[in-house]
Amino acid sequence: MSAMQHPTSAPSAYTIHIATDFTRTPGGRSSRNGKYNGEEFRTRWLEPALRDVPARFERVVVDLDGVDTYIGSFLEEVFGGLLRGTFERYNDAARVLEIKATGEFVVFRDLALDYMRRQDAKNAEAR
Repeated sequence: MSAMQHPTSAPSAYTIHIATDFTRTPGGRSSRNGKYNGEEFRTRWLEPALRDVPARFERVVVDLDGVDTYIGSFLEEVFGGLLRGTFERYNDAARVLEIKATGEFVVFRDLALDYMRRQDAKNAEAR
């Protein structure tokens, strides 16, 4: 199991709760798809937090619980998008990013991890 699948108790983790910090109704991939889109979350919330690793935090936790639902394109843009810009390899992201989900939201965590692995495979082919 990846470190991104286990809850953290480290006090030096920064947690972003999508439902309370961003929105309960995440949208699509980009601003063309309306407000609260994946590109906005990635560029305004997640990437800035990741830039603070390791200066301020050991890791960033994204908590997927509590939203109405997710659209696949939102998750792909956020998590697959990290491997198109912020990280080149899945393992690099796994060292500093944890995706937390419980209950009905576990399927979305698994989908987000799958998008990251798919992008990692595309990156490997291009190397």
